[in-house]
Amino acid sequence: MFAQVNAQGGIKGRKVELVVRDTKTNPTEAARLANQVIADDKVIAIIGATTGSETLAFADAAMRAQVPVFPMVGTPSVTDPEKPYSKWVYRMSVPLTTDLPASFNRMVKDGKKRMAVFSEEDAYGQQGSAMAVGIVIAVITSAREKSATEIHSVPKPPTTNNNRPASAGPAR
Repeated sequence: MFAQVNAQGGIKGRKVELVVRDTKTNPTEAARLANQVIADDKVIAIIGATTGSETLAFADAAMRAQVPVFPMVGTPSVTDPEKPYSKWVYRMSVPLTTDLPASFNRMVKDGKKRMAVFSEEDAYGQQGSAMAVGIVIAVITSAREKSATEIHSVPKPPTTNNNRPASAGPAR
């Protein structure tokens, strides 16, 4: 794709260059590489990372350099509107606040009664686990308040006033 764009004169007469780096799914490495491509390669945007912890590790640096970040993550805190970097991060995947309630609703609809939560010890895993437990507690509380034996839907987690998902908890 880049070869085709460049063969046609690039964008506004400038050739497009793709800079690829391997973060090894390591937040420290992601931060180091983000700083490197911002300072040395003068990138105008970063596409990635693929984990919330990696993205959070360099979001402030990208914000300070005014380099937009397009991560492929569902971690709520990468677009937390309370954080200054949120204006520079544009999530490219479905956030947990949409995906998790939809999954629970599907389980309820299919008559499932038992589940297990597995997660990683990163921002996505921690926030996802906290959100899953919160949804289960809300469902149980709602069923008890209604003296219901059946649950028909799962409440959607709260969002902020600008329709960005509210954080499910602090990231480590």
